[in-house]
Amino acid sequence: MQNMSKSNKGRKKSGTKNNRDYEYDPVTKTHRLKPHVAAKRAAAHAKAKAEKLAAQASDERNHRITTKGSPLQRAIEQDIPIVNSNDLRPCCATVDALNERNEAMLVELRGTTQRAIDPVTLRPDIIVVPWWFVRKHGRHMAHFRTFLKERKVRVTG
Repeated sequence: MQNMSKSNKGRKKSGTKNNRDYEYDPVTKTHRLKPHVAAKRAAAHAKAKAEKLAAQASDERNHRITTKGSPLQRAIEQDIPIVNSNDLRPCCATVDALNERNEAMLVELRGTTQRAIDPVTLRPDIIVVPWWFVRKHGRHMAHFRTFLKERKVRVTG
């Protein structure tokens, strides 16, 4: 067996940690960081964190200043394709396309599981139009609702 000197006892260091920064706690039988060393490290960490946050804040401020302007200008600068939502063209090119779209939307709507109960018959006969359906087919909802009225399909929502 090897004879261990007093200087080799205690915590084994790993990385940049140093044995002299730690002390042995006989109550818990563990090594803990000395209070003054812990305070120095905490102060250094707080300073580094404050500098990092200040740098991030200045970067954000600079980014906001450079991106000021209208959304259209920012879209042009960032090469984002511009879609005009107020386009006055009809949603469906021909009457046949409009009828096909109405039929396809009706099939999709009937495929949903949400139904409302008819107060007279107490049966789930009324189709509930979900929010995602309106959002997905928003451009066609005007002619689709008239199509549903003509077909006498009972819907709500």
